[in-house]
Amino acid sequence: MLQDYGFLRVHQSHLINPQFVKGIWKRDGDTMMMKDDREIPVSRQKRNEINGILESMLLFK
Repeated sequence: MLQDYGFLRVHQSHLINPQFVKGIWKRDGDTMMMKDDREIPVSRQKRNEINGILESMLLFK
């Protein structure tokens, strides 16, 4: 439902707006850094899907 508005479920307890992602890296599992410097965990099961979505957003900006 919220995916229609551009939000992504990156973890069971985290829904994010990808426009505010600063970066993503692996450290004790996968972590996403938001522009406000908050660290958000990324589910291992969703990691490839999220990376693909973020890469496609960068290509079509």
